[in-house]
Amino acid sequence: MVGGAALTAVTLSNDIKPLFRFQPLSPRGSSKGPSIPGEEPSDSEMGNLLDVGKAGSLHEYLMLLHEKYGAIAGFWWGKMYVVSLASPEYWKEVQPIFDRPSELFKLFEPLIGKKSIQFANGPSGRKRRQVMDRSFSHESVKDYYEYLVQIAKETANQFSTSSLQEHVPLGKSMVAMAIRAISAVGMGRAFREEKEIDKLSTVYELCWNEMEARLTEPAPEPHSKREKDFQDAKTTMQNIVKEYMKQRREDKDKAERLFIDSVLDCEFMDEEEIAS
Repeated sequence: MVGGAALTAVTLSNDIKPLFRFQPLSPRGSSKGPSIPGEEPSDSEMGNLLDVGKAGSLHEYLMLLHEKYGAIAGFWWGKMYVVSLASPEYWKEVQPIFDRPSELFKLFEPLIGKKSIQFANGPSGRKRRQVMDRSFSHESVKDYYEYLVQIAKETANQFSTSSLQEHVPLGKSMVAMAIRAISAVGMGRAFREEKEIDKLSTVYELCWNEMEARLTEPAPEPHSKREKDFQDAKTTMQNIVKEYMKQRREDKDKAERLFIDSVLDCEFMDEEEIAS
C-alpha cells in the first residue's frame, strides 16, 4: 500500500509476461501518497483510461508510463488512483497480497460474469484458486508440454508454407493457437476439432473487440445490433464450454486428469462459478 493508493505491479522484461496487481483504491481528491510521479487524469470521469485505449493496451500504456516516470508511477483508473510498479524488487514486496479490487475487472464483467474467478477474494477466493492452480503446477505442465510444442510447430509450418505474396492473418492465427493450447490444457486433447476451434476463435474475437471498444466509448444500447451480436457470441462461447462440461461429466473412462475435472468435482463451487 502506497499512501492509500492502488498498486499495480508489472514486470517490463521482454522475457517475462507482464503481471498486474491492484491494492485498495484511493478516490479522486484524496492524497496520492508521498511524491509519486505520474499522470494527471485526462478525463474527469474516465481518468487515464482513454489514454490506455490510445496506447493500444494496458501493457503498452504502462510501458510508456514507466519509460517517462521510472520504476514507480501513478495514473487514474476512472476515478481511482493507481500506482504501477516496474521493478522485481518492488514486486517482491507486494507478492504476498492476494485480494484484488473489482474495479480492475469491472469493464469485463458483461463477458466473464460477476462470479468469475477474477472477482473472487478472501478465503473462498483462495480455495477456488487452489483448486484451479493444481492443474497448472510445474508438475502438471509436464503432461501438456509436448502437445503445446506440437501446436506451436504446426502453426509455424502453416506460416512457412505460405507464399511471400500471401497474406498471413497473424492476429487470428495467434488467437486460434492460444485457444487450441488453453483448450487442451483445460479440457483435454479431445477438444481440438478444427471447426470447433475456428468457431470459438471467431466468437471470442468478437467478444474481446467489444470489450476493448467499451474502454474508450460507451456501451451499446440494450437492443442495438452491436449488443445483440455481442450477446449472441457470448452465448455461443458459453454453450460450447457447457456442452463439453456435460460430455466430461458423462465420460466414465477418463484417461487423463484435467483442469475441468478438478473444477467439476469441487463441492463448494456452483454452476455459474464453474462455467465462468
